[in-house]
Amino acid sequence: MKIYRVLFLLSLMSCASTINVAERNEKINSLVDGGVFEIKNEVATPVAGNSMMMVSDIIAPRDNATNLSLDRNDSHFKIKNDSISVYLPFFGERRILNYGHSATNHESFIVYTGVPQRLKSSFDKEKNEYRYDMRFKRNRESFRIRLTIQGDGSTRLFVSSTNRSSIFYLGKVKPLGDS
Repeated sequence: MKIYRVLFLLSLMSCASTINVAERNEKINSLVDGGVFEIKNEVATPVAGNSMMMVSDIIAPRDNATNLSLDRNDSHFKIKNDSISVYLPFFGERRILNYGHSATNHESFIVYTGVPQRLKSSFDKEKNEYRYDMRFKRNRESFRIRLTIQGDGSTRLFVSSTNRSSIFYLGKVKPLGDS
C-alpha cells in the first residue's frame, strides 16, 4: 500500500512539472513571437587560439581561456522588430586590424545598432526553438550572427567575423528592459 502512495505522489509531481514547463515554453514563445526582447549573456566561449592560451594565467580564477563569465560585464544583444542593438565583449584573436580610423574604447567589443543587412528568423516546431540569422557591417568588418533560442529560454549566440576569430555566447532571453 505504501508503494502506491509513493507512486501517486511521484505522478502528481511529474504532472506539476509538466505544467510548469508548458507555461514557461508558452511565455518564451509569446515573448519571442512579439519580436521585442533581449538576451542576457552569461558566458562567452571564444575559440581557444594561441593568444587566448597565452593569457589564460591572468584570467579571473573562476574563468578559463574557453569559458569566460559575463556577470561583471555590461553587454547586451537586443532585438526590436527589424532592428538590433549589439554590444558584446570580444575575447579572441583579431585577424585584421581596421586601419584608417581612430581607435576607440569599443574596439574590443562587437558594436552595432540599426537594421541589419539580413535578418531571417524561423521556428523549428519539432525542437521547440527559434533560429535567427543576421548579417551586418561596421566600418570595414562584416559580421554574421546566428542566434538559437530554446523553449526553456536558454540562448546560444554565435558570432563570426571577417576580421576576428569566432565566439559563442550562452545566456537567457528576457523581456526588453528587464533587469
